[in-house]
Amino acid sequence: MKTKTMLAALLICFAAALVPTLASGDTGSAVQADLTQLGTDVTAAHNTLVTGASNVTTAAQAGDKSAVKSAITTLRSDASTLLPAVQADRKQLVTDLTAAHAAIVTGLGT
Repeated sequence: MKTKTMLAALLICFAAALVPTLASGDTGSAVQADLTQLGTDVTAAHNTLVTGASNVTTAAQAGDKSAVKSAITTLRSDASTLLPAVQADRKQLVTDLTAAHAAIVTGLGT
């Protein structure tokens, strides 16, 4: 067997052994990144929606029907803008957790 062919075969075997190890590390860091992003998006959505709900309450207590309708419209708009990002983050986290469990990544707390 030629030397170059043998080296290429060894390199392929080494890469095949190394890729799962690197992938498991990437999977664990992907889960951590997903958790961070999910936490950030949930906090942003919470703060915005609480403020919107407070505006609806304030307008309702003042008895201003047009202000209540406007506040509700804004609240619904904010919810429809912010919640899909949270749902997408959650879906990505579940996908990455499934991949991490398949790769037998430890230390994820599950």
